[in-house]
Amino acid sequence: MSMVGELNYFLGLQITQSSAGIFISQSTYAKNLIKRFDMQTCKTAYTPMSKASKLLKDEGGQAVDQKLNRSMIGSLLYLTASRPDLCHSVCLCARYQANPKVLHMNAVKRIIKYVKGTIEYGLSYTILMRILQATVMQIGQAVLMTNVAHQEDVSFWGII
Repeated sequence: MSMVGELNYFLGLQITQSSAGIFISQSTYAKNLIKRFDMQTCKTAYTPMSKASKLLKDEGGQAVDQKLNRSMIGSLLYLTASRPDLCHSVCLCARYQANPKVLHMNAVKRIIKYVKGTIEYGLSYTILMRILQATVMQIGQAVLMTNVAHQEDVSFWGII
């Protein structure tokens, strides 16, 4: 295997590396998703899901195309790799894939409208975050070594 340079694009993830850190996004994939489901002309939403809306089975509701609904949800699930802000909403919609109704399709479309307004969102790993992780590790090791020296049975949990 040979080194061909800095990683910029991998499996739909756009990776931007700088002296400040690393930024991972899927803006190209998000643009293609909006285009694939013909939602280029729709308005954007400010949140992926309304607080007031409740997704239920809606037994009496009008059924929608199950294949289209699953395709939209699957595409959004792939987008959650770099968009944790979508995870809850998309997974909530995924619960109703077996028998989707208009209510469920509207919820999925709202998520796509939100994606349209937030295409450039992604994950940012900064140098400060690396320093913080190293500090947490050093504190954890110091606590662990202190407890071992005093022969105490204490475990340490740190977020890394």
